[in-house]
Amino acid sequence: MKIIAASDLHGNISAYKKLAMLGKQSNIGAIIIAGDLTRYAVANQEEKIKNIFRSQKKPVLFIMGNDDEYEWVSEHNFLNINQKKIQIENTQFVGYQYTNPFVGGIFEKTEDEQEKDFMKLSGLISSETVLVTHGPCYNILDKISMGKNVGSKALRQICDKTNPKYHLFGHIHESFGNKENHFNISFPLKKQFLLLNIKTRTFE
Repeated sequence: MKIIAASDLHGNISAYKKLAMLGKQSNIGAIIIAGDLTRYAVANQEEKIKNIFRSQKKPVLFIMGNDDEYEWVSEHNFLNINQKKIQIENTQFVGYQYTNPFVGGIFEKTEDEQEKDFMKLSGLISSETVLVTHGPCYNILDKISMGKNVGSKALRQICDKTNPKYHLFGHIHESFGNKENHFNISFPLKKQFLLLNIKTRTFE
């Protein structure tokens, strides 16, 4: 199975339309959106974005991000995977949407709060899991323009412990790319999506 994934689309309708179009390919099993779905303080974005994907039957797995103002509900082919495990074909997906305190958004938690969440989630994550988070692990594709590493140490700890098959995330626009099984899929600067073959571990 292949998946196509992006993060930090921030309400970019043309980007969502392109993502949906690419997701219609027959070999794509799921579409992943790793948070920051909306543009801050713009109304009625949930319905507009979900409507773009309703014409296809592919599952769209999503989590929220620190710039989102409320939590979207699961409906139709849109599935909120925050702190849940969902299996598609033979692939397991687990999501986590909270990031370190940043701008005071409702989807931010302290390291201690995240650590408590991950204690509960650790049983859901294994070496066969595709872990989808909004933020990065500490010191893995988490460097902002000022050169500071801002990722989560609690998330790094759980990834080191469970070694998920893939870890997809965004949040730090400046650090798009991959390091081993970690993929920063922030869209705004590179304007790229990730196409990942789960079985063969090839991507583009």
